Amino acid sequence: MAEPHVPTTHTNQGQQRLVLGLALVAVLLAVAVVFLVFVKKTEADTNPNHESKEEINGCTIEPGTECEEADLRSANLAGVDLSGADLTSADLTEANLSGANLSSANLTTATLESANLTNANLSNATIDGANFNGANLTGANLSGATYNAETTFDNTVRCNTTRADGSLDTSSCTQGGASTPPPSTPPTTAAGGGGTTTTTAAGGSTTTTAGGGGTAACSAQAIGDAYNTGGGSPQIAANQISLVGFACGGAGDAWAVGRLGSTSWVVEKTGSTWTFRGQGTGEYCGGGIPADICTPLWQEIGV
Repeated sequence: MAEPHVPTTHTNQGQQRLVLGLALVAVLLAVAVVFLVFVKKTEADTNPNHESKEEINGCTIEPGTECEEADLRSANLAGVDLSGADLTSADLTEANLSGANLSSANLTTATLESANLTNANLSNATIDGANFNGANLTGANLSGATYNAETTFDNTVRCNTTRADGSLDTSSCTQGGASTPPPSTPPTTAAGGGGTTTTTAAGGSTTTTAGGGGTAACSAQAIGDAYNTGGGSPQIAANQISLVGFACGGAGDAWAVGRLGSTSWVVEKTGSTWTFRGQGTGEYCGGGIPADICTPLWQEIGV
């Protein structure tokens, strides 16, 4: 007797639909994964804050990074966060650091020549001996930054630039550029103030130091004017005369030294006026001023 026939058509169709459904789900999941990978890559390529921790010549671009002597010449670092980074002796020549966060970074002896630092944050940064020659510091914030006589700001563009002492530098806003560096020493008194008088042990001579003010015979205005009229270069803008750091001493206060940024000079009093004798950088003791007088004067203004 023949066995009864059991139809299988509907069962096979159901299994086929299940297999097709699972395959479609797998394809959709694969497409979704590819899409997410593409989106993440696009974000990493276009993110101005470099959240992907970009690496340039071995230097990882992130807060607190340690990139001593890093080669970052012409690097596009616009908007990056390098707060607290160690960039000692790094070469950032012509780098684009517009809007970058370099707060509390260590830029000791770093080279930032012709760099774009527009609206960059360098607050509380250490920039001893750093080279900013020709850099654009428009809108940059250097409040609380520490730097010394070896730090150079020659030919920088400074418009609405916040100096280390918190004052605003607008020298380039109307001049279209400037070569006089901002003051390394914040002003300690307002223009026309009395200054600070100290009596030294050697010979009882008197030295006067200040960021502005002082007496008519020995003042920021007098020392700055002597520099300008004597041919000092670059010339000191009128709105920066009061920021000149100075010290006077010797017999009858016959000698004085002045300093503004990386520029230093010496003057000698002839009669009731000061005569420019020469300029240099750091502790400059040329121009005929006796070394035993010159060196203590520089110590007075903290060079």
